Amino acid sequence: MQKHSFGHPSYPRTERVSAEVQRVLARAIERLYEPPAAEDVATVTSVVVDPDLRRARVYLDHISENLEHWLGENRGRLQAEIGRHVRMKRTPQLEFSPDPAILSGTRIEAIIRSLHTEESGSGQD
Repeated sequence: MQKHSFGHPSYPRTERVSAEVQRVLARAIERLYEPPAAEDVATVTSVVVDPDLRRARVYLDHISENLEHWLGENRGRLQAEIGRHVRMKRTPQLEFSPDPAILSGTRIEAIIRSLHTEESGSGQD
């Protein structure tokens, strides 16, 4: 991170915009989406806005079929929320996907569990 002449670290514009878009989207989804089942509840884990601010990749901890359908139908409504709460010339086009870090963590956890189960099973011979 670069430092300004004032001694404070700089905070790049795209990171500030990403953080603000994440905050607005998390609140909007919580307020507008009524999940039909517990597994349809999701958390916005991060948002990455492109440097030209035209596109924002929204990462969620998971995306169920119901949530995916809802996000597709309400993409414009969510972009309008961003437009109302974040001062920008144009609102970024939203793209939704599951957070790859969480997917990797889930896979690693499953592997560790299977190894533990194998150890437990082989110790009883």
